[in-house]
Amino acid sequence: MKTEKFENQEHLLVFIMDRIADRLTTHAILKGGMALRLTNSPRSTNDLDYVFVPFKSKKDIVDLVLECLKDIPGISCRHQLNSKCLRINISTDNNISVQLEANVMLECISSVLSNQNLAQKYGLAPRAVKVMSFEVSLSNKLAAWCERRLVRDIFDIYYLSVVLGKEPDLKTLAGRLDKLNFARNVKGKKRTMTFHELATEMEEYVANLSMDQIEGELGPYFPPGELLGLDNTIKVGILRIINWLKQR
Repeated sequence: MKTEKFENQEHLLVFIMDRIADRLTTHAILKGGMALRLTNSPRSTNDLDYVFVPFKSKKDIVDLVLECLKDIPGISCRHQLNSKCLRINISTDNNISVQLEANVMLECISSVLSNQNLAQKYGLAPRAVKVMSFEVSLSNKLAAWCERRLVRDIFDIYYLSVVLGKEPDLKTLAGRLDKLNFARNVKGKKRTMTFHELATEMEEYVANLSMDQIEGELGPYFPPGELLGLDNTIKVGILRIINWLKQR
């Protein structure tokens, strides 16, 4: 079989996304940054995030996913199964590396998008890709920001809320805020949080958000010039979701 010549990380990600959409279409639901890239989000990523349905245990999908990837010529896969996810590190012969993370659910609300905007850049035919409901994704992003306080989460919240015009799924968000798991660098926080408390903390964080923070974390993942003025854009735009949270 002919070895695929991957140009960069995105090429490899798009190829793997295409393979999974083709072979695991009944099970695989894409989420995270790559799902947003299908809507032309400017933020690039170096990983693929999936939910596989309908499964109870991550152990049930290990062979399924590895079998899907194993005959891609010119790549090698190393996998690890931990309490959080199935993680697969994928490397090519020309030293391009990406990561795939997968979890399982019995059911997950999804929709279908075309990968045309990315596929045609790399000579692939357009394909339908299942993606997690953006309302559910926004709920998960809000909880993720609460747990780890990353600028990229704030950008994705802004993008989902303002650019895509989505609102959180109430049930999903309430469930996530009821059982928070904070990163080590986030100190002194409660394990549960109300919508209003989340809004207050987000409002304070965004008010103090600087271009230095944005450039430091997002710089490698944005095209040149795309970050200009993003601090003010986020500060104004994020008020939409903050007000939504306060009204609940």
